[in-house]
Amino acid sequence: MRVLVTGGNGFVGSHVVEALVRRGHEVTCLVRRTSDLRWIRHLKVAYRYGDLRDPETLVDAVMGADAVLHLAGVVRASRPEGYFRVNLQGTENVLRACERGKVRYFLLMSSLSAAGPAGGPEPLREGEERGPISSYGMSKLKAERAALARSGTFKVCVFRPPAVYGPRDTETLSFFRWAKRGILPIPAKRPGLLSLIYAKDLAQACVMASEAQAEGTYFVCHPELTSWEEVGGIVAGKFGKKPVPIYLPFPLVYTISLFVESVGRMTKKPPLLSREKVREMARPYWICDPSKAERHFGFRAKVGLKEGLEETVGWYIKEGWL
Repeated sequence: MRVLVTGGNGFVGSHVVEALVRRGHEVTCLVRRTSDLRWIRHLKVAYRYGDLRDPETLVDAVMGADAVLHLAGVVRASRPEGYFRVNLQGTENVLRACERGKVRYFLLMSSLSAAGPAGGPEPLREGEERGPISSYGMSKLKAERAALARSGTFKVCVFRPPAVYGPRDTETLSFFRWAKRGILPIPAKRPGLLSLIYAKDLAQACVMASEAQAEGTYFVCHPELTSWEEVGGIVAGKFGKKPVPIYLPFPLVYTISLFVESVGRMTKKPPLLSREKVREMARPYWICDPSKAERHFGFRAKVGLKEGLEETVGWYIKEGWL
């Protein structure tokens, strides 16, 4: 199968590209001239240069592709419109190019944020969405709708993973660094559960769905539920530490986010913490049920939490990140 991957040089994308190459697929990555290719440079893949915001650069990239795996997007932006410019408008640009290129299969990497948090300790299932509570989540939901509207033109699959962790991840790295010190900064003391998925499992799910030509919307995660306390405990244990949770009052975290946003505006860099992110953290149940994916195309996450975290810590140490 000839596959075009957007975002193939990123954290999740590079694992997906590796999995596709192992399966013998012919892979092309859409990248920019300035893209960092360190995770995929050693792989036998082709490159097409383009930008999601420039529709004319996308048409040539999709020509000849049987399937497009659209993994590119932004998780942080200085302003709400930044999410929509890339996650929604960029997706629409790729979709239009796919129509012109007569692509047969399209997979969109969305997010659990598009569905919103669960209302209690029962994991969300497809069709039980409560709705996004952030601009990021809304941009992903609208991108999903744009993709699914093309399901009469080509087959469309939407993935909604929760938080993804694993080698090469920078988003959760700061939490790992605090855990190494034996400290777990957690907003507010409250019951909380979360779903997670190891990056290599998510990559395998992408390959399986593409090969099975699976259609529709899927939560893709490990069925095991966990908490940030448990995650931090496993990481700290690798360094011989027994971590101390530090529960931060939400008013304090919200105030900090205001300051971080102000710095971001001055430096013109997306803030690491925003008021919308704080509102998401205030919801205790970011959990979902992956059973539909197993029924429809046979995917079941194989890497358990302890194994995945230990492998991630080992990689961070090897690379000098921890």
